[in-house]
Amino acid sequence: MSSIRVDQSPMPLQVTSDEHLGLLPLRAGGSGLRLVGELDLCCAGELAIALTELSRTASDIVLDLADLEFIDVAGTRLLVQTGIQLHDHHGRLRLRDPSQLVREVLRLFLATDDVPVSGDIELPLTGSGELS
Repeated sequence: MSSIRVDQSPMPLQVTSDEHLGLLPLRAGGSGLRLVGELDLCCAGELAIALTELSRTASDIVLDLADLEFIDVAGTRLLVQTGIQLHDHHGRLRLRDPSQLVREVLRLFLATDDVPVSGDIELPLTGSGELS
């Protein structure tokens, strides 16, 4: 089972974990996390805690997914729900540099072709794939 620790310190948010999923501060700073490894049912709950902590001080959150190797339905659901919650509070969730795997899982999960094939993804999607 995954173990993730969230520390509030002079830096905005620092998170460490075991080898399953690593959550690190963004390289360029800002409100967000860099996800490393696998996001699945084992660690989605702990990521939810980290995102809740972030959302207390930031309305816009960036998740750098460049080093995310795997995501399952639980992880995808968490990202979509977080995007909707932030949107409802006039914020946004931006997925930076998601792999083709993440894009495909989002496309299937949302049952839409509106997931862009390159660039960042902002959740919830707008257009015909809009979530309400």
